[in-house]
Amino acid sequence: MTLTKNKNSNLATSIWPFALFMIGFYAIDCLLTYFNISNKFVIWLLLPILFVSFVLRQNPISYLKLNTNITKGIFWGVVISAIHAAIHVAFWYFKNGTISIDWAGFKGFWNFILLAPFTEEVLFRGVALGYLCNIYSFKTANIVSSMLFMLAHVPHWYAIGQLSAPAYKVTYEFIRLFVIGFFWGFLVKKTNSLWASAIHHSVNNFLASMVR
Repeated sequence: MTLTKNKNSNLATSIWPFALFMIGFYAIDCLLTYFNISNKFVIWLLLPILFVSFVLRQNPISYLKLNTNITKGIFWGVVISAIHAAIHVAFWYFKNGTISIDWAGFKGFWNFILLAPFTEEVLFRGVALGYLCNIYSFKTANIVSSMLFMLAHVPHWYAIGQLSAPAYKVTYEFIRLFVIGFFWGFLVKKTNSLWASAIHHSVNNFLASMVR
């Protein structure tokens, strides 16, 4: 299964509407991070919906592949997440001899395990990858959307001082985000559904932040 084209007159074949949208998104995100606004992920979700609805003039649910191959998307999201979880738990168990969950509270769980993964998938695998696939090959579109996903973490890293870490650690985080973003793009292409990447993204955040 391949990503389907989402063409709307000449907008879908022009890079400028998308480029302006992303510039605006990054500018707004930097302001939200600077003022420490906690509900930024709600705005992350609102901006793509407005872009698809009023600029591309398409149904956001269909454009974002939220109503296509739902069963297939959920199935592969669960299967890949289960494999990932088994590997992660086995690694920490053999390393430490025990497994623990560092519960971050309901707010942390809601923001970083549920809301953040979904909104990031909507933006980068839904809007960005879908739009760019109308202009470039899937490989090029996936590379660009993965780079945009990677760069979206910079304001938060700057705010918490993570960019001052040793260069090799910062480089590793950039590469890690790019690779996993590229994998999620491939997952969307193969399932033609956003649910597979959204589910695995959520489980990935849970394992990375809470399971030790």
